[in-house]
Amino acid sequence: MPLSIRATTSADAATLYALMRELAEYEGQQAHLLADAASLAADASRYQALLAEIDGVAVGFVSYTLGYSIWWRGDCLALDDLYVTDAARGQGVGERLMRAVAEVCVQRGLAHARWTVETGNGGARRFYRRIGAQVREKGVCTWPQAAMAAALAD
Repeated sequence: MPLSIRATTSADAATLYALMRELAEYEGQQAHLLADAASLAADASRYQALLAEIDGVAVGFVSYTLGYSIWWRGDCLALDDLYVTDAARGQGVGERLMRAVAEVCVQRGLAHARWTVETGNGGARRFYRRIGAQVREKGVCTWPQAAMAAALAD
């Protein structure tokens, strides 16, 4: 099984979006996926993603942005999503994608990588611990624009 990992380009927007839709369905988060293929193509310079392919067929991806952490006092990688299709799970695809993320971090001298994982996703939590990540118990907050506008109006 020849697995390859490569950086996406704007030409991969439709493929990336299809995988994102699968992830949203898997997590029951379809209503929260606001991106589409056109916006991914238009915004390709604002994020980075790596695509996993087996024999030229996309089987997973990891997406991230780069930023700065005042807590860690250094540049960091903010991992957005890691997803592997059902058919490719258990074949090392997720680990290869995370190794590729580690390579990006090490090559760029980044202080750390950071992401969130659902507290109920025991399999993902075990996977992250197995590769050496520290999994902390911490809530994730999101503040949508409409809620912020309402708070400002009060």
